[in-house]
Amino acid sequence: MFDLNPPPGIPGLVWTVLAFTGAFGIIFALVWVNVLVGGLVNGMFMLLSGPMIDKLVQKPAVVKLLARFGVTDL
Repeated sequence: MFDLNPPPGIPGLVWTVLAFTGAFGIIFALVWVNVLVGGLVNGMFMLLSGPMIDKLVQKPAVVKLLARFGVTDL
């Protein structure tokens, strides 16, 4: 039904180069979309958790605990 072998000669070489270019293009697009979505989700998480972390760091017990680990001047 389907002949997956490329034709011989120059057309086969062109066919193979185009096939590899398309495959790598699809893989690159998938990686690119994953990076964009991951960056967007990470940015949203940072924006939403910032105020909560600021309130937590203002508590004296947390400041004392962080000072034990060398974290000061927040």
